[in-house]
Amino acid sequence: MQYNYLGEIMKIDFDFAIMYCRQIKQKLQNEVTLTLKNYDLTCPQGYFLNLFNHHSMLTLSEITDLLGVDKAYTTRIVNSLLQKGLVDKTDSIRKYSVFLTEQGREILKLIANDVKKNREKLLNGIDEEELNNFKNTLKKIINNLEV
Repeated sequence: MQYNYLGEIMKIDFDFAIMYCRQIKQKLQNEVTLTLKNYDLTCPQGYFLNLFNHHSMLTLSEITDLLGVDKAYTTRIVNSLLQKGLVDKTDSIRKYSVFLTEQGREILKLIANDVKKNREKLLNGIDEEELNNFKNTLKKIINNLEV
């Protein structure tokens, strides 16, 4: 039986690609965690706040559905954001909606500015063509895996 050198080389390259993707993911998560920590926020709180960038007002059920988390978790995170004064809720006792406060909007602007700086640092030295090639390659890999 003939040894498949090409197959082994491709396997090694793919293993390195996976390793690099994991490293990038971990470093990005660390950057996000540090950025949010500067504002006394956890990652889940940051995800919830970011949701309000796209939706002005949401019920707990809508938040739960959009983020794919359970209702108890949603309630805990929303309560922590209420305590920090970053969100508020409508006056209905049974089914209320949550929305950003002015303080929440200001924090999101600051976080967005920090994220922009982090993104610029991340993409330093990478031109638009290289970035597009990278994106297209990743899309092709994902499409190939879906077949």
